[in-house]
Amino acid sequence: MWYVNSRQRNKMLRTHLSSIKSDENSAIQARLIFEAQVAFLVDCKDLLIEERIHKGGRIQQKMNKSRKKVENELLKKWIEHYAAIDWHIVNNSNEITYNVGN
Repeated sequence: MWYVNSRQRNKMLRTHLSSIKSDENSAIQARLIFEAQVAFLVDCKDLLIEERIHKGGRIQQKMNKSRKKVENELLKKWIEHYAAIDWHIVNNSNEITYNVGN
């Protein structure tokens, strides 16, 4: 609850702080500065969390791309291997039929 209120008040705090003359209301200025700093730190933490999530997404995309590449290589080798076996059977079909008949 405090977090949501702090974020909403961030702009208002800075506006109020800039409207107070530097030599007036020191206690109010100190309070506004403190609250603005807290809101700033919360925003920085949010930014770091969002950046970490985004980086994690990029890492996951790279892993998926790499995995897809490996899967395609294995599939290609499998197809080439079994295609060669099929061609061998087609080319030597007379031998197989002859051997089966005996």
